[in-house]
Amino acid sequence: MEFAGGGTRPDFNREKSFYGVGVNWVPFYAKMSLLGFKIIYFDMQVTPFVGMTTYEQQSAVKTPDVTTFAYGLSVTQFFFFNKNFAVRAELHNRFYKSDVLAYTNGVGFQAGDVRRSGESTNTSMFLMGVTYFY
Repeated sequence: MEFAGGGTRPDFNREKSFYGVGVNWVPFYAKMSLLGFKIIYFDMQVTPFVGMTTYEQQSAVKTPDVTTFAYGLSVTQFFFFNKNFAVRAELHNRFYKSDVLAYTNGVGFQAGDVRRSGESTNTSMFLMGVTYFY
């Protein structure tokens, strides 16, 4: 992969996939008024999870895929508009350790050498969706 201009090079990894398991806990289930016209139900789920994350290391000479242990916590909020339809909002946080490679040659290191080992990495995502219950 070639980069043009600026003299900057990647100093990060690209996350490719995550597989894991978690346990949903629902600490809140309630009703609220929607603009004074309708009562809607909502619940909040907290999900601690563990799994495996695969990431691609960035380097001019190699781009290996590495799989490592990951853990995290998701907080999900469902807003039910009727018994079959809900809007979902989720904040998903995942943590894992990774090694970052040198992209190109530099003073005291070669492209592909490990520049930072065991670096703590955090991936945070905010997800929105629609759920249909049948």
